[in-house]
Amino acid sequence: SAVNVGGDVLVTGGGVMSQGGGATNAQWTVAGNLVIDSTSRIDVSGQGYGQNGGPGAGVAGGYPVGSGGGGGYGGQGASGSQPGGAGYGSVAQPVDLGSGGGSGQIWAGAGGGAVRVVVAGFLQVDGEILANGGNAGNAGGTAGAGGGSGGSIWLTVGQLAGSGAIGANGGQANQGNTNTFPRGGGGGGGG
Repeated sequence: SAVNVGGDVLVTGGGVMSQGGGATNAQWTVAGNLVIDSTSRIDVSGQGYGQNGGPGAGVAGGYPVGSGGGGGYGGQGASGSQPGGAGYGSVAQPVDLGSGGGSGQIWAGAGGGAVRVVVAGFLQVDGEILANGGNAGNAGGTAGAGGGSGGSIWLTVGQLAGSGAIGANGGQANQGNTNTFPRGGGGGGGG
């Protein structure tokens, strides 16, 4: 979904810009300046492919085969008992959604979403721009699950400033409620 704004955009007071439900890419084009204050963010974390889904999905586990692998995207997902997903996508033009981790006997993390921000003037990030993968669930079962991979953040701006954070990190894996199998694999980083 694309949004075009003819002037300046201020995201303040704890405001959050997001892509909404469903696995789609978000794009904002701002003709002026975009300012994200220290309490606000653009956040598409966990809005990519769901567990066991996407081109870099972690391999699912479960009893008796063990814990699921982490989702891959900009980097390979870590292995649990099962392999992590392969890396894919473009470093120069990251547009893909992050892949889900492999489930175990608990749910796996979803991949991060994809966001494209084009700003003719300056982008001031004192808050955050995030496309992190989701964490695996934390309840039940003997076989853990993998974290989702980070998604995509692609910025094209006249000038970038600020003291905030920009990240597309993989989600955390989880171990089941026993030590029967190794911990699930963590998600790979995004693009």
